[in-house]
Amino acid sequence: MANRRAALLDAAIDVVGQSGIHGLTHRAVDIAAGLPGGSASNHFRTRDALLNAVAERFAARERANWEQIAVEIYPATPAELALALARFAQDAAGPDRTLALARYSILVEAANCPPLRDRLTVTGRCSGPRIVVVLRSLTGPASARSGIRSASIRSAIVASSRASGWPRQ
Repeated sequence: MANRRAALLDAAIDVVGQSGIHGLTHRAVDIAAGLPGGSASNHFRTRDALLNAVAERFAARERANWEQIAVEIYPATPAELALALARFAQDAAGPDRTLALARYSILVEAANCPPLRDRLTVTGRCSGPRIVVVLRSLTGPASARSGIRSASIRSAIVASSRASGWPRQ
């Protein structure tokens, strides 16, 4: 049951990423998932329920993507953090492009849909503390206030993305 739900949500993310938020219908999700008609509506009775579940799923996928990158790079310095962030951005523009486009479509929809905005706020709170711990470990209070670390992270991101040939022309 959980695998079917995940397959439906991943298909819904693909639908939103490829067709925009207005392309998200239960039927479109069923077709994208290769499942019988009615499968999506059995799991998510309303479009709002589907959208809320999609918001949770894409947040979980992005957290998993970030955690995978963090395990591979294990950022312990501002330059390594910049490298990890650049890698995340490269993945978002490449293999995870549909996921990134779905995120943006959902964020735009959330501007006019308070319940979805509330769901995104909750999912963001799950990631926020982890990011704060990483940033605090890399920057002291004095350097954070002075902007020195911020500038070095920004410079390292630019340098690492240029070295990797990103963005591709």
